[in-house]
This record gives sequence, C-alpha cells and structure tokens, in this order.
Amino acid sequence: MKKERWTEWGRRLGGALLIGVFVTELLMSGNVGYSAVETALLFSVLFMGYKYGAGAGAVCGTGCGIILTLFTKSMGSLGIFSMIGVMAGAFRSLGRIASVLAYLAAAVGVAVIYAPALLYDSAAKLVAAAAVFLILPRSLCGPEGVEERKKEVTPPRGDFDGSLGRRLKLMEDSLLELSRAFYQGRPETAEEEEDGDAIGWRTRYFENRAVMGEQLTEVAELLKGFRGELDKTVDVTWKLEKQITRKLRSIKLRADKIAVWEENREKYQVVLRASARSGRSVTVKEVADAVSQVVGKSLCPAADGVNVISSVPRVVRLEEETVYRMLHGVARCVKGEENVSGDSFSYMELPGGKVLLSLCDGMGSGQNAFYESSRAIELTEQLIQAGFQPGTVVRLVNQALVMQDSFHPLTMDMAVADLYSGLCDFTKSGAAVTLIRRGGEIELLQSESLPLGVLKETQPAESMYRLRDGDLIIMMTDGVLEAMPGLDKEGSMKAFCLDLPAANPREVARRVLDYALDQGEARDDMTVLVAGMWKK
Repeated sequence: MKKERWTEWGRRLGGALLIGVFVTELLMSGNVGYSAVETALLFSVLFMGYKYGAGAGAVCGTGCGIILTLFTKSMGSLGIFSMIGVMAGAFRSLGRIASVLAYLAAAVGVAVIYAPALLYDSAAKLVAAAAVFLILPRSLCGPEGVEERKKEVTPPRGDFDGSLGRRLKLMEDSLLELSRAFYQGRPETAEEEEDGDAIGWRTRYFENRAVMGEQLTEVAELLKGFRGELDKTVDVTWKLEKQITRKLRSIKLRADKIAVWEENREKYQVVLRASARSGRSVTVKEVADAVSQVVGKSLCPAADGVNVISSVPRVVRLEEETVYRMLHGVARCVKGEENVSGDSFSYMELPGGKVLLSLCDGMGSGQNAFYESSRAIELTEQLIQAGFQPGTVVRLVNQALVMQDSFHPLTMDMAVADLYSGLCDFTKSGAAVTLIRRGGEIELLQSESLPLGVLKETQPAESMYRLRDGDLIIMMTDGVLEAMPGLDKEGSMKAFCLDLPAANPREVARRVLDYALDQGEARDDMTVLVAGMWKK
C-alpha cells in the first residue's frame, strides 16, 4: 500500500512539472490562445478514446481535427487526430499507460510521415495533454464498460473447474433415474381399466401424485441446504491470489485462474488452473505443499483430481487436510451353490472430507437379488453425491421401489463419516445390527424399521455417533447374523468381536466371516464390511 501511494504521488509530481514546462513554453511563444486550444483538443481525443472506446475516439478526433484545421489551414491535423483517437481507445483495456503510449506513438508515426513540421510545433502540447490525463483520478477517467465485461466473464464460485456443473448433473441424473422408476408403474394400455381396474388405477394415480409431491419437498430441502452452504462460504481470493501466484511461479508453474474459499471461517478450499513451464511436470502434491505455505494450513489434493500438471493447463482442487483417515475391508460368501451374491456394498470417498459406507441385502440370492441390490446401491451413491441427506436418500429409494411391482423388499445399511470432525451418520432400514468397537467396548446399533419396498412410506432409523481414533465400524448382512448360535445372536457376535485382537479392517472382516461359517453351512449370502478410523 505504501509503495502504491508513493508511486501515485510521483506520477502527480511529474505531471505538475510537465505542466509547468508547458505553461512556460506557452508564455515564451506568445501564442497562448492557440496553444491552449490545441492542448485541450489533444486531451479531449485521448480522454474520449480511453473512456468510451476506439469508435468514440475516432469521432472525437475527427471533430477536433476539423476545428484545428480552421486554425492551421492544414488537413494534416485531421488525419493525426483521427488516428490518435482510434489508438487511444484500442489499447484502453491494457490500462492508462498503454493507452497513452499508443496515443503518442500514433501521433509521432503519422506526423513523421505526413507532417513533420506539425509534430515539431505540437510536441509540447502532446506531452502536456498526456500528463494532464495521467494525473486525473481513476474514478473520473476510468473506461466505461471494461469493468462490466470483466464481471461477466468472471466465473461463479468454483464453476470454472466444472464442480458446480458436475454436482447439478449428478442431481439431474439422480432425479431422472427416480422418474424412470416411477414411470414403470404406469399402465401401458387402457384395456385393464375396461376390465374393471379403473378404480385401482385411479388410486395408483393419486399415490403417484403424493409421491411426486414428496419428491418436490425433498428437492426443495436439498436446494435449501445447498444455499446454506454457499452462505457459509467466504471468497478470500483477493487476499491470497498474488501470494499463491508467486509461490507457484517458484516451482515453475503458471496459474491463469485461482479461487480460494473459506468455509465457516475454518476450512480452506483452493481451486486453480495451472500449467508447467519449460516442458516440466509438477506433481499435485508439490502444488499442495507450496499453497499450504501461503494459506498457513495443510492442504491435500482432492480425491477425484489429477495427479500431475504438465504443459497442458489442468484444474487442481485442494482441500484442507482431514483430521482422520479411514480404511476399509470386506469379506463375502454366497449361499450354497449360487454363483452370484445378492448382497451389494459400497465404499466411496466424497467431496468435503466425507466417506460413504453402504450395504444392501437383496431378497433371496442369485442374479435377480444382485440386480435389485446393486441398483439400490447405485441410486444411493448418486443421491449422496448430489448432496441429499442419508435419511432422505433411503426414503427416495424406498419410493422408487414401491412404485415398481417387479421389485422385492431389500434392506439398506448406510454410514456417512466426516473425516474432519469424526461425526458419523448411521441410517438403517431393516438392516442387521452394526457394531462399533472402541478399545475394550462395543456398542450395538439396531433397527426396528421395515425393509425398503414394503410400505409406501418408511421412516429409517437414524443415529449420530462421534468416532474416535482407532474405532471400528462392523456392518453385516442378515446371512452372517443368522449363522450365530442360540437366540441372542447379536450377543454372540458382540462377544466374538470383543475378543478379536487389534487388526486391520480387512483382517477383521475375514475373521468375522470365518466365525460365521464355522457355525455351519451358509444358508444365505454373507457380507461383512468393516471400516476403521485413525488420526493422521
């Protein structure tokens, strides 16, 4: 700030000296009236060209050239004034200095070729007009329309890398998938109504209307939550952009777009588009380390981003390093002689430092059960990525299943963990028990809700749990629990998991499945999904 202030004062002082020299020259020349008119005309052309563009500069230059021709009786002034008006406007987007230099260069070039004597007489007036223009306040001579155009081409929050567009596309795909599921419940012909099913179809019609109304409510809640996220986000690009640009330049990167956001005055998120210089390749990890030094917090590359930046510009998204990391493992077994398991599972890293765990048990086993459970898992992933809350996702998937006569009931077990805070949102609908192991203790999370696809409306069991360093989440399907001996199957599984030695999630999943298989032949598909959380 201090440097800019001294630069401004230096420019004003230099302009004042030039004006003093010009006034002295006028007094000594004895032709004060004519010189003042010529200087005013030269200034007007420069001012109009810079403020309103090349077209306005050309018109003003032509008019001023005609006026000056009446004094000099020479047509050379008309050509010079028209040209300097065009050049002053053509370079205005580069700033006042560039516009003044183009203005002076055009005057000198045209005069040298067509009227050298005129240049000799008008040199002092040209310099004086330029000096007066440079010392004017920016608010007075700022170019009209340039700032507006800059705002129009400035991308909205995060959208120059397509993140906002991808999220909206995920929302669109999810809702289209739901609409296709609802559409399958419509009658294909009117013959059934003629056979006496008119009342049934009328009832179904009103049920569909109720379902669609509920869908619109859920979408409204989603948009409300998304708007709330934007309200909590502060754009701090102006504060860090120059420092980040210099830091990237030190590692041979050229950044043409940078955006920095601060969420809840805590978490930072940086998005930039950069390319490497001199044929080099720079890893995104190096970029994260460099930007972290500027921001003052540890940043890491987003999970869905690129790994290396080359000479081709790449978009890089950096997020603040999470407090925890999560690892998972799975063990599976099919029923009897079946070739395909009817269970489906998912482990997905989400934006914003979250992780999705989901386990779905299709009715029965084999290919049909797998098809139904995998469709439910895919729809769950799409909706969670789009930003829907877990409880809303379960209700939407249930409505999609209820409206299709060909689908069978299935269970859904879901957990969404926040790796910053450790909070984990568990959502169950007809699913088997989930065990949370912490040191020498185990907590059971159970659900008394019905499976999906049984009733038109469902209310999943939801609970929030704060995970800590070393905690394990053990999720399983009904087939595993049914193999336990005795009536207290949950108690038997709890006792076994409590005695397990500390191990990685994959080993724990394998041990739990082996224990269930030791009780006898698999009477149903078995799947065990284990995830562990550790501090970094």
